Amino acid sequence: MSCPSALLNSIRTASAIFAALTLASCAAVTSYGERPRQDALDPNKFAFSVYFNSFSQRYDIEQYAKAQAKEFAEKNGYRTFEVTNVDCVATVKNKCIYEIRFAR
Repeated sequence: MSCPSALLNSIRTASAIFAALTLASCAAVTSYGERPRQDALDPNKFAFSVYFNSFSQRYDIEQYAKAQAKEFAEKNGYRTFEVTNVDCVATVKNKCIYEIRFAR
Protein backbone atom coordinates (compact mmCIF):
# COMPACT_ATOMS: atom_id res chain seq x y z
CA MET A 1 0.00 0.00 0.00
CA SER A 2 2.85 2.40 0.61
CA CYS A 3 3.93 2.34 -3.03
CA PRO A 4 0.64 3.63 -4.50
CA SER A 5 0.34 6.14 -1.65
CA ALA A 6 3.86 7.47 -2.28
CA LEU A 7 3.16 7.65 -6.01
CA LEU A 8 -0.06 9.56 -5.37
CA ASN A 9 1.77 12.02 -3.09
CA SER A 10 4.49 12.63 -5.68
CA ILE A 11 1.84 13.26 -8.35
CA ARG A 12 0.12 15.77 -6.04
CA THR A 13 3.44 17.47 -5.34
CA ALA A 14 4.28 17.64 -9.05
CA SER A 15 0.82 19.06 -9.80
CA ALA A 16 1.24 21.70 -7.10
CA ILE A 17 4.66 22.70 -8.45
CA PHE A 18 3.30 22.90 -12.01
CA ALA A 19 0.35 25.02 -10.85
CA ALA A 20 2.67 27.37 -8.93
CA LEU A 21 4.96 27.79 -11.93
CA THR A 22 2.00 28.41 -14.22
CA LEU A 23 0.54 31.04 -11.91
CA ALA A 24 3.92 32.69 -11.42
CA SER A 25 4.27 33.16 -15.16
CA CYS A 26 1.03 35.13 -15.50
CA ALA A 27 1.10 38.72 -16.64
CA ALA A 28 0.27 41.24 -13.94
CA VAL A 29 -0.53 44.92 -14.44
CA THR A 30 -1.64 47.19 -11.58
CA SER A 31 -1.55 50.69 -10.17
CA TYR A 32 -1.17 49.51 -6.56
CA GLY A 33 -3.97 51.92 -5.73
CA GLU A 34 -1.89 55.02 -6.52
CA ARG A 35 -3.96 58.07 -7.32
CA PRO A 36 -3.20 60.05 -10.50
CA ARG A 37 -0.93 63.06 -9.91
CA GLN A 38 -2.14 66.39 -11.27
CA ASP A 39 0.31 68.43 -13.32
CA ALA A 40 1.44 71.66 -11.64
CA LEU A 41 1.03 73.76 -14.80
CA ASP A 42 -1.98 72.13 -16.48
CA PRO A 43 -4.95 71.33 -14.22
CA ASN A 44 -6.42 68.98 -16.86
CA LYS A 45 -3.28 66.86 -17.15
CA PHE A 46 -2.59 63.91 -14.84
CA ALA A 47 0.15 61.29 -14.50
CA PHE A 48 -0.93 57.68 -14.02
CA SER A 49 1.57 55.13 -12.70
CA VAL A 50 1.23 51.58 -14.04
CA TYR A 51 3.32 48.73 -12.65
CA PHE A 52 3.84 45.45 -14.50
CA ASN A 53 5.82 42.22 -14.34
CA SER A 54 8.11 40.72 -16.96
CA PHE A 55 5.32 38.59 -18.45
CA SER A 56 3.16 41.60 -19.32
CA GLN A 57 2.76 42.65 -22.92
CA ARG A 58 2.92 46.29 -23.99
CA TYR A 59 -0.66 46.02 -25.25
CA ASP A 60 -1.91 44.90 -21.81
CA ILE A 61 -0.12 47.78 -20.11
CA GLU A 62 -1.61 50.32 -22.54
CA GLN A 63 -5.11 48.87 -22.18
CA TYR A 64 -4.85 49.02 -18.39
CA ALA A 65 -3.72 52.66 -18.48
CA LYS A 66 -6.54 53.60 -20.86
CA ALA A 67 -9.10 51.80 -18.69
CA GLN A 68 -7.84 53.70 -15.63
CA ALA A 69 -8.04 56.99 -17.55
CA LYS A 70 -11.56 56.22 -18.78
CA GLU A 71 -12.74 55.44 -15.24
CA PHE A 72 -11.07 58.64 -13.95
CA ALA A 73 -12.72 60.69 -16.70
CA GLU A 74 -16.17 59.33 -15.92
CA LYS A 75 -15.80 59.95 -12.18
CA ASN A 76 -14.55 63.51 -12.66
CA GLY A 77 -16.84 64.77 -15.40
CA TYR A 78 -14.38 64.70 -18.30
CA ARG A 79 -15.66 63.77 -21.76
CA THR A 80 -12.44 62.90 -23.57
CA PHE A 81 -8.80 62.19 -22.89
CA GLU A 82 -5.59 61.73 -24.83
CA VAL A 83 -2.26 60.18 -23.86
CA THR A 84 0.35 62.90 -24.29
CA ASN A 85 3.46 61.06 -23.07
CA VAL A 86 4.57 57.63 -21.88
CA ASP A 87 7.74 57.02 -19.89
CA CYS A 88 8.61 53.41 -19.04
CA VAL A 89 11.35 52.19 -16.72
CA ALA A 90 11.95 48.46 -16.59
CA THR A 91 14.58 47.98 -13.91
CA VAL A 92 14.00 46.93 -10.32
CA LYS A 93 10.48 48.32 -10.37
CA ASN A 94 8.79 47.85 -13.75
CA LYS A 95 6.79 51.03 -14.13
CA CYS A 96 5.25 53.19 -16.85
CA ILE A 97 4.02 56.71 -16.27
CA TYR A 98 1.24 57.76 -18.61
CA GLU A 99 0.65 61.51 -18.89
CA ILE A 100 -2.94 62.06 -19.92
CA ARG A 101 -4.75 65.30 -20.76
CA PHE A 102 -8.49 65.40 -20.13
CA ALA A 103 -11.15 67.69 -21.65
CA ARG A 104 -14.69 68.51 -20.54
